[in-house]
Amino acid sequence: MTEELKAELQELKAENEKLRGQIKTLTQQIADPNVTSDLWRNIHYGTAGHRRLQVYPEPAAIEDPHGAPLVTSDGQVLKESGSLEFGDCFEVQSQTQVGDVLWLQIRGKKNGWVMGTVGRAPDPVLINCINLTLWKTHEGPIPPAAFEGQDFPAMGMYTAGYPGRSEICVASASGSAFWRELNIAMLFADIGTSTVFEQAWGGSENFQDWVAYYASNCEAYGKLRSEHPKHLVVVVNHTENWKKYPVRGPDVEQAKVDIGRAQYHECIWLRDMHKRLGLKWESVTFTTAFKFLQEHAKWTRRDFQEAAIKRVKSDFEGGDGKKAFEKLTGMERTYVQKCARWCIEEAFPDGPPAETQDLLEKMEGMKVAIVPPDLDPGAHYRLVFVTSTSRDATATDIGTYNAFAVAAAATNPELTSLSTTWTCIGSAGNRTTSAYVNANQNTLTRTSDQDAPIYRLDGVRVADGNTHLWGGSLAHPISIDENGDALSTKVWTGTQSDGVRAADWFLGDTAGDWVYYGLSTCTGSGKGGSAWVDNLDQTKNSQYSFYAISGILIVPAA
Repeated sequence: MTEELKAELQELKAENEKLRGQIKTLTQQIADPNVTSDLWRNIHYGTAGHRRLQVYPEPAAIEDPHGAPLVTSDGQVLKESGSLEFGDCFEVQSQTQVGDVLWLQIRGKKNGWVMGTVGRAPDPVLINCINLTLWKTHEGPIPPAAFEGQDFPAMGMYTAGYPGRSEICVASASGSAFWRELNIAMLFADIGTSTVFEQAWGGSENFQDWVAYYASNCEAYGKLRSEHPKHLVVVVNHTENWKKYPVRGPDVEQAKVDIGRAQYHECIWLRDMHKRLGLKWESVTFTTAFKFLQEHAKWTRRDFQEAAIKRVKSDFEGGDGKKAFEKLTGMERTYVQKCARWCIEEAFPDGPPAETQDLLEKMEGMKVAIVPPDLDPGAHYRLVFVTSTSRDATATDIGTYNAFAVAAAATNPELTSLSTTWTCIGSAGNRTTSAYVNANQNTLTRTSDQDAPIYRLDGVRVADGNTHLWGGSLAHPISIDENGDALSTKVWTGTQSDGVRAADWFLGDTAGDWVYYGLSTCTGSGKGGSAWVDNLDQTKNSQYSFYAISGILIVPAA
């Protein structure tokens, strides 16, 4: 080991000891009834439907602090008198330790007792509440020991907004840009946020309720209607434009590429509300997650680099609420890979460590989902794509078109690794020799052939099986090419929607100059401009794409 590495190791050990000592001191202070504070905060995350922290009339010895409902040691069910929302702040009047539970007495209108921590200091097994005064001077990421027992997920962390005494309020934030780390930092730094759980935006039957919820949060936590509104902050996603941030009051339409769909609606509402209230839109700051954490949570570049490396690893391997990269659909892979790339670029302007770079390159090379994400090991399936290359429809031998499909698949190493057959979805024939082949025969997708669901290369299911494929309408269009890219194009098929050739207009038909084609962006059937297979006919010398379908594949063992 070099002297430089030894020095770095000693530095890391010193930092670790410092954090351990800090946590030990803080947990001891939390358990000390002589410690007083203006404000505490509920950080009890709980499970879906149980986010609230219950308030009880008096403290009691609990048989199982993790049970629901709580039962006292003498067998009585403890009746709650109220509850606190996640992120709610409250004053503590007194503390008392009963068994393994540290009870906190709330001062004010929600007067009662809550379970502050479970387990004896300095090593509690569950921390529900934090003393904000003790964290006022903290710098850097919050150690996990400070929120022991709280399962804050990396993806889809639910919040409904919460208050804070800080002069800033996070009015909108990307769920893909360290949303978990942002929430933890805001909770401990006494920063408020008006952001509502973004999955509810637009996709919920209660959409209007959520809009009203968000609006009330902005007024309550951002104090928009007060004499001294808070400084609002919008945290953008990881994009190639990260260098231009922070910026104040940008054109929302121009910033749209750097924020999510839900954020866009939030920002439109914020901008319009600023106009109505006579506030300056230029006072709203748009920034990246790293720059926010750097300014308001005192993160260092090293802190962010460590978080970025961890993020890329979890993006690839899964865990912590995330699916493994190989289990994502093609569109999901593209999004995750791009976010990871720009996150790493911001964290490491001079380039990331070799191991992280290798993971990024692996993700970039896994653009195609060769194993559907919704199937279990051992399940059968097929893959289908539209070729990015094109040719005419003059050949009478179906083998010519099958070879074209094989050649297209061969350009992608992931597809060649499957060692499967590739055939074109097409009907061809030779009037001279009376040699005809139907599309369902060529692809072995007749009702008598082995059945299996059919997927695009982005993991989206096109058809549930042979009957569905030739039933007149697909679940989704075959609009992804052999490289995993979306492609809108005309496609030679020479067949009808039932997989059988017509009396004419098949591939290579010499009786006339016309051949059936379909549209890669359509799912229907029959002439009229919306058919995937038999949309209209065109002169056979035209250069169009082809559909290529695999043989039966099997999902490998996990």
